[in-house]
Amino acid sequence: MNSGNKFRTKLIITALTIVIVLIIITACSSKVTDDKTVPDTVKSNDTDVVLNIMVSDKTLANLTKEIVKDRHFVDYMFQDRNSGLTFKFSDDSISNVSNEDLFIYFGASYEPWANSFTDKLSKSKVGIINASRGIKLNMLSKEVKYGDITVKENPYYFLNLDDYKIALSNIKNAVEDRDPKNRDIYEKNFDSAMKKIEPIQKSIKDLSDASKNITILTCEDYMDYYLKYTSLKQIKADMTGSDKDQIISDPATLQKLDDSFKNNNKIIFLYADDNYLKANEDIIKKYDMTTVKWNLQESSFNCLNLIKKNTEELKKAVDLIEPKQ
Repeated sequence: MNSGNKFRTKLIITALTIVIVLIIITACSSKVTDDKTVPDTVKSNDTDVVLNIMVSDKTLANLTKEIVKDRHFVDYMFQDRNSGLTFKFSDDSISNVSNEDLFIYFGASYEPWANSFTDKLSKSKVGIINASRGIKLNMLSKEVKYGDITVKENPYYFLNLDDYKIALSNIKNAVEDRDPKNRDIYEKNFDSAMKKIEPIQKSIKDLSDASKNITILTCEDYMDYYLKYTSLKQIKADMTGSDKDQIISDPATLQKLDDSFKNNNKIIFLYADDNYLKANEDIIKKYDMTTVKWNLQESSFNCLNLIKKNTEELKKAVDLIEPKQ
């Protein structure tokens, strides 16, 4: 082959190579263009909405997960109630929560700052859910102040199983509104959560049946909702005049204790604050009371486990007072 033919052959090979490269580049460019038509947000029929849910504390996070399980992101602001009692929100915290899909809080002054905080949230994205909506709330015996905020409502409604159900239903409805496609899943999860209540209901009934001749004496508000649900006989001491020494001195309360004792009712002194136990040692001894510590928090941060634990502690005391024949 002469040098001219070799040169022409090289030109042909070079030209073919350029054509092939151009075809490949064009094909790749077309693919990139096609990919860009796919929406950035998840909207297709074969995928699910993923919500970002912020709640006030870990206990409420666990309650929310009874409904959503692992379908959505659930985060909490505080490990427990005490951590959030004196919370002072900033512009950053308002901005961060405003960017969530849902903000859920216990309400009923459980978070003293909640009303001011939610008023400042941007409502363009975040849905705000007060879990206590629709619950008949009790008032505290004495108002409590946290900084410049005065609290009048008793926030421990979720220790009453009927109110617990309402709170869980409020959470379920809020999630369903944001993710209606999966409504059946949330309804099923709600039904499963209701089944978890059944053994606790039975334990409370057993406690009530065994406590016919027992009266519960309390000085604090923490257990009011629970005792109302159980129908246990309760004497609530009027402590409005006992700010300093925490000693039961109200004449009406003392008369009720006398009457109960004369009627052969056994008395359980139920307390959460150890100071009430120490301050009332003489009265406890006089009426031969059995003492039971009321738990305000449980290691798993689970409402039902807390109800169960307090029920078990009361039942132990009742069984000691009224042993089974």
